[in-house]
Amino acid sequence: MYARGDVLVAADAGEAVDGEPLFVRLVEAGRVVYREGFDDQRARAERTWGRYARWEPSERVADWLARFRAMRAAEVAAARDRLAGGG
Repeated sequence: MYARGDVLVAADAGEAVDGEPLFVRLVEAGRVVYREGFDDQRARAERTWGRYARWEPSERVADWLARFRAMRAAEVAAARDRLAGGG
């Protein structure tokens, strides 16, 4: 997830997105690599709570969603055809 103004952007981990990354690596090779204290975590959560008005998919995620919706529509159409006795 990335932040871009009041928009959350859902993106693939390997995708370059224009925005502020909201997820950070916490652990690497079994060791803690992100050392934000609880007070800092609380303050960050309070700053961002209710900040985002909507979400949008990144270009890659939007493509995946379109392909999934097309496959789902084809499956539903085929099932309806079978139920109607057409196959």
